[in-house]
Amino acid sequence: MTIFYPVSTIEDILPKPHYSTSIISCICTFPASTSSFLFNELIFETDFEKITVKSLSEKAKINKKTFYTYYFSLNDLLLEYQEKTSSEYIEQILKYRIPENFDKITREFFLFSEKYGEAYEKITSNEKYLYIRQRMINNVMSATWEKSSICEKIGEYRYNLLIAFVQSTTLSMYKQWITDGKKISLDEIISLTS
Repeated sequence: MTIFYPVSTIEDILPKPHYSTSIISCICTFPASTSSFLFNELIFETDFEKITVKSLSEKAKINKKTFYTYYFSLNDLLLEYQEKTSSEYIEQILKYRIPENFDKITREFFLFSEKYGEAYEKITSNEKYLYIRQRMINNVMSATWEKSSICEKIGEYRYNLLIAFVQSTTLSMYKQWITDGKKISLDEIISLTS
């Protein structure tokens, strides 16, 4: 699906300056005592659709123009967040063979999810965030499972069923664990899913 943004001036369609450091690094990283990611904080506090450039800028103590130096819209920041999060998870699981090490990949998913905290839980568990979650899943799948030789070995239709099982089972168990308030330990849920 293509998203069109309204254009009011010629400056709106010209490319923005690109800097080697993203705004996510500039405005979202704080000392651990205050919070690790501003964006995570905002996602946890309110729905993404209700976050404004103004609220983000005020929380980050930056001018709105600074935000627009890096991004056309909040959707661009969201896209960067999805890419960054997916890339970090992919880095954690690339050392494992698929599907032979599925138990280890599942363990990494739970450990990674726990590391990212409540905002990540919200994105991963809440149906309102399906569009955010699905892009992250697609990034992971294209970097891992799609590069595996398993499809050639078992055939396209069996592969499709395997992927459906992998995506839905682990995610469903994770969502239920979150919904239940994490009443069992992280190690126990990892053991149950593996």
